[in-house]
Amino acid sequence: MVLGILGGMGPAATADVYSKIIAAQAPLSDQEGMSVIVYADPNVPDRSAALLDMGPSPVTALRRGAMALSAMGATHLVIACNTAHAFLEDDGTLGGAHVVDMTTSAVEECVANTEVGEMVAVLGTAGLGRSALYERALNSYGRSLLEIGPEVQELVTRLIYGVKASMDVQLLKRMWDQVESHLESQGIECAILACTELPLIAREAVRGIRLIDPAETVAHAVRILFEDGTNSKSAMTLSARL
Repeated sequence: MVLGILGGMGPAATADVYSKIIAAQAPLSDQEGMSVIVYADPNVPDRSAALLDMGPSPVTALRRGAMALSAMGATHLVIACNTAHAFLEDDGTLGGAHVVDMTTSAVEECVANTEVGEMVAVLGTAGLGRSALYERALNSYGRSLLEIGPEVQELVTRLIYGVKASMDVQLLKRMWDQVESHLESQGIECAILACTELPLIAREAVRGIRLIDPAETVAHAVRILFEDGTNSKSAMTLSARL
């Protein structure tokens, strides 16, 4: 298995996703590690703006990156951007490449830790909200998505682009505190940090609320795929020797 990470959206978030994939795998030596190719293109048009009909489509750039990774030998892709998942093909691929979907792994983690009827919040770009990507998946499991409202969405948007722009960390933390207070006041049981920038600032769990980081959940999904592939190869080698 060769993993391709399609990133640059933004660069710091891409590095964070890669670090979580390494941490989830925790190889005992370099030689036991997974082969990874990182393709970071910060020039991909803004995904949220495109979904809000306020900017050009990122599809061509995303497909170009996916095909470049495939050409370099990647067998599986992780896209280091939640909103970009709204542009996947109907079969879950991108440019013909298999994508390990972080939105799916995040929803599965959320469902495993909540009960039917419990309230879930999804914190991400406004464009991701319009796509209803997470809403449809959560509803299929009987989870109710709480609309966070325009004021909190504006705050989350400022947080996302503030992280991208390397704004003052203390200012960003104060903004996150406001989001946290809103979640607590609404009785949220589970919140999905549905933008790869948010975990860079929201690293501490909210009291009484489970925070789901899609980058961490997809990292575990990748580890399972890698271990399954490794075990299959070991079994094939043993069979050949016998």
